[in-house]
Amino acid sequence: MGFGEILDRTFQIYRRNFSKVFLLMLVLIAPVYLLQNLLTTMFGAPMVPDYQQIGSFEDYLTTMEAAPVAEPTMGIGGIIASLLVAFVVVPILYVVLYPLAASSTLYMVESGLKNQDISFGQMLKKPFRKFWLIVANSLLFAVIIFGISIGVIIVIAMTTLFGVGFSVGFENVVVGILAGIMIIGMVLLSIFIYGFFSLRCGFFLPPILFENKGVGIDRSWKLTKKNFWRLFGILLLIFIIYIVLTEGATLIFGFFLGASVLGQVLQTIVIMLTMPILFIIYALIYFDLVTRKEGVDLEHMLDDTDEGNPGDHV
Repeated sequence: MGFGEILDRTFQIYRRNFSKVFLLMLVLIAPVYLLQNLLTTMFGAPMVPDYQQIGSFEDYLTTMEAAPVAEPTMGIGGIIASLLVAFVVVPILYVVLYPLAASSTLYMVESGLKNQDISFGQMLKKPFRKFWLIVANSLLFAVIIFGISIGVIIVIAMTTLFGVGFSVGFENVVVGILAGIMIIGMVLLSIFIYGFFSLRCGFFLPPILFENKGVGIDRSWKLTKKNFWRLFGILLLIFIIYIVLTEGATLIFGFFLGASVLGQVLQTIVIMLTMPILFIIYALIYFDLVTRKEGVDLEHMLDDTDEGNPGDHV
């Protein structure tokens, strides 16, 4: 399937199963986001915005650009809250809750492809049958990506220092331009390397769920072989659209509600509404990869599903 077909199928599935996927986000993800928002009150974030401090939208943008960097003023409570978010909340989200939510969505999409109905309770319970495998593989993936990220940061830092020192040493405009091009090139290359391994290893969940694999990363690597550039283009476009939507909402809420907890809660609701779309896309791409490898016609399966009762199936 191409970019347009994936988006079309995604929104069909999202529309038909909206109550299930939104409730899934509320049950699995929302409580942790709520905890994170509550922790921000330790930094002095107001519960509701002070509208007397809000001017025009132009003033808001100007303030964002021109505001000086504030000196850290958080106390012990703020430091503890920051540590809890960084070392407890974030790992739980990325190693446990996001993979569980993605697994539930995979089961939902798989049931639709088989023209079967799946209840919300079944969606929620089935991933827990392989809970430790999911967590272990998610942790392995996180360690791999973290290691690559550290390497990328080191390469970018060393390249930047070398480029700056090189241009300063020669004090030549042409040399400075060449150093800048080298720095930009290394940054882009590093980002590409990060994206390459994230994509090639990222489809580790479905083999655990559907193929009884103990470790799914090697299967992900095989599935994405000879499909990297197609997937890279599709996911890059989807990522850009997703960022525009979520960051646009953040900008709007930031203007009207500032850094208040109310604004953060509304931003969380936006995330709860949009994140299932990413999980559905993830599932569709996996099943498309499998059909390309095994010769099953995914589009035919989807068309057969469409002929069924839209209210009962994906």
